[in-house]
Amino acid sequence: MKAPSMGRVIGVAVGFCISFFATFSLLSFIFQAYGAMNRVGLVCAFVCTFGLLVFFWAAGCAYVIHKMRWSYRALRYVGFAFLLPGSALFLSHGRAISIANFLTIQITLSSYICRWIAFPEISDELVFGPEPLPTMFPK
Repeated sequence: MKAPSMGRVIGVAVGFCISFFATFSLLSFIFQAYGAMNRVGLVCAFVCTFGLLVFFWAAGCAYVIHKMRWSYRALRYVGFAFLLPGSALFLSHGRAISIANFLTIQITLSSYICRWIAFPEISDELVFGPEPLPTMFPK
């Protein structure tokens, strides 16, 4: 993965901010919709903005992982970094359960997508497997 241009970095940052706002504003509208088709439309819009939010978060984290030269084991913690901005929404939002469910799914999906972007040649078993045992006689 080569370093992205400044235009791409700004695009990812702006896309993340817009999708973050859209996802959480749609999350507040879901319970105020009446009628089956209105709810289906809002859920579809939420799923689309949520997918964009996860993608932009993972793309930004993949860039940071390569820039800091971290190992592929750092992919485990990509989702946990989202808890910082998510906790502010959790504490300020009236529907805490929906935010908690959203954060749980975000933590799970963002590390998988970040692995596909940052290290496409590494398998899931290698990234999310146990730590290798230390050797007695290193080479």
